[in-house]
Amino acid sequence: MHVIQTRTRKTEQAYLNKANQLIQRANSELGPSGNEISASQFVKWLVSNKPNWSKATWRQYIAACSNAFGDCFTNELAKHDLPPSKKCSDQTSALKIKKLPPEDLERLVIHLEQKSAKAKSRSDVPSAAFAAMLLTCGTLTGLRPIEWANASIQVSPDRSFFRVCVQNAKNTNGRAHGKARSIPMENQCDDLLSSIEILIGYVQLLQKTDVFERKVGSARRALCNANKELWPRRKKRYTLYSARHQAAANWKQFLLLEEIAALMGHFSSKTASTHYGRRSAGRSKILPGPYPAICPFPNPAEVARVKVPTKNIAHANVGPLDR
Repeated sequence: MHVIQTRTRKTEQAYLNKANQLIQRANSELGPSGNEISASQFVKWLVSNKPNWSKATWRQYIAACSNAFGDCFTNELAKHDLPPSKKCSDQTSALKIKKLPPEDLERLVIHLEQKSAKAKSRSDVPSAAFAAMLLTCGTLTGLRPIEWANASIQVSPDRSFFRVCVQNAKNTNGRAHGKARSIPMENQCDDLLSSIEILIGYVQLLQKTDVFERKVGSARRALCNANKELWPRRKKRYTLYSARHQAAANWKQFLLLEEIAALMGHFSSKTASTHYGRRSAGRSKILPGPYPAICPFPNPAEVARVKVPTKNIAHANVGPLDR
């Protein structure tokens, strides 16, 4: 059974890599020495392991294999009655916290900045400081960590107009409402706006030397270590993506689901309500002190591109504002 490459995008390449990893695992368990297993054998192996994987993991594996193997895979999978996935997982996404309250963000930022100040090597300095910037600015804007690579600012001299413009990272297979989106940041405190400008400036420098993705990986490791040091007994951990979840939770206090989808780059208003931070986790501040979580109102043209399932219209999250 061989992988068929159909696209060259980074997401598709990640799918291909994952599919190859699964084939190698199945081959090592089932395949005779020197021989490859058939499509039927591979699918049976996947189905037999489904009870060991969470729903999210199973979805990822199916997407990867469907992309890599096409009809050969989907036709075989359709022949099987699928067992339920593992209800709870003690690994990966099940341990990621889908919120980032102001008090914990402050502790992380202080801890990461202290780590940066004490770093012996200059190459160590950006990792922790970069993680702190991604967390703070991610909570403000809702950007995915990888999206900062293509982010820019439109700002007037008096800051009465301040927009973060970004290319949607998942603009393939109908997963985004368009190629790009904008997040209005007017009326936000100047310190936080400066943080966004500093982050984008730093990312642009990383892009020039083609090390942005490697630096994001280093920031993830720095954040992982900070979790262990600050909360050694806690099983769940904050990730860079926790900031995006918190942004969604903050916005759910005031915006309709389709407006949140526009700000987050989603094709459907259902995505934020199903997969992102709960409205109950929303907060009025980004950080303790004079750092309010001012809700950005999205571009109406971008809202119009969002698909709104009929059943969601009556259950939109309308907050205190009479909108």
